[in-house]
Amino acid sequence: MYILLRFVFFINLKIMYTHTKIICTLGPSSNSLEMIIELIKTGMNVARINFSHGTHEEHFKTIQNIKEAREKTNIPISIMLDTKGPEIRVGELKNDVLELKTKQKVKLIRGEAKNDDEIPINPFEVLKILKPSQKILFDDGYISAKVIEKDDDYILIEIQNNGILKSKKSINIPNVQLSLPAVTEQDIKDLKFGCENDIDIVAASFIRSADHVLEIKKILHQNNCSDVSVIAKIESAEGVDNFDEIAEAADGIMVARGDLGVEVDLSLVPKLQKIMIHKCYDACKPVVIATQMLESMIQNPRPTRAEVSDVANAIYDSSSAVMLSAETASGKYPIETVRQMKKIIHETESDFDYKDFFYKESHHIE
Repeated sequence: MYILLRFVFFINLKIMYTHTKIICTLGPSSNSLEMIIELIKTGMNVARINFSHGTHEEHFKTIQNIKEAREKTNIPISIMLDTKGPEIRVGELKNDVLELKTKQKVKLIRGEAKNDDEIPINPFEVLKILKPSQKILFDDGYISAKVIEKDDDYILIEIQNNGILKSKKSINIPNVQLSLPAVTEQDIKDLKFGCENDIDIVAASFIRSADHVLEIKKILHQNNCSDVSVIAKIESAEGVDNFDEIAEAADGIMVARGDLGVEVDLSLVPKLQKIMIHKCYDACKPVVIATQMLESMIQNPRPTRAEVSDVANAIYDSSSAVMLSAETASGKYPIETVRQMKKIIHETESDFDYKDFFYKESHHIE
């Protein structure tokens, strides 16, 4: 009976929704009323607001524009709040920018940077568990370093490759479980704000266990938003290890390939993506593929062949949605990007037999 119900569910899904959904991140290039209307007409299904950037005042204006655009187009666009989440970042560098050279030694410190060989870290305390020879990655992995020695007030590292580091850039510690909270004080404020302004979906960043999902849902419940869906973003090795329990607790999954590709070996990301997509079938949960899907269109009016293949393969694997980040938030060609994404979806889905696929999937499970 379970297999039959599941089969009927997916066939109904195909009848009701004929296309893989497109999630667009709104930002300086796209958060005006006029641009949102054009994005909706071109193919946007979900408007994502990244709370890692901007103020509540700015987000309020964007949400109001989305609501007005919905009314003008009479198309039901969902609003997604993407949480900042717990993270480690570079603080304010002495001159905002630091040129780093291979073999150069610099100190990671707490507090304010007073010299050019100091990198302030926020929060510094979580790095105390690091040991000599462990790897540290800056700016989405573009700058690599290793720990040389540590003291109570600093950690000495050696830079592994040349690079330019700016203030506020991300820091990743691969294969190390850090004692970061599931939800920060800022996240709580942002979730309350989202509930007050009628969000539909929360994309919860850096989810590492089912308890983290439940904590987000508890906050939503406390703010009378129990009907808001929680999409758990898988961005770490710990999240991958605990995927089954996370998928069970969440309303959906986002394969967030940016941080995931830094936290685990990059060559593992395609395999992990496919595994997570197929596990979502077993759990009857939607799955979103995100990060660098049409990255080159930030600057160019056409995508690369590799990007088109990447999007198509995500659709062939039956992803529920594909997400655009900087392509629509700050890129030069947001409308063209969505148009190109929709065209890829249309061409790929026209070659995809959903009914046969889900029939085979249900019999395979049985």
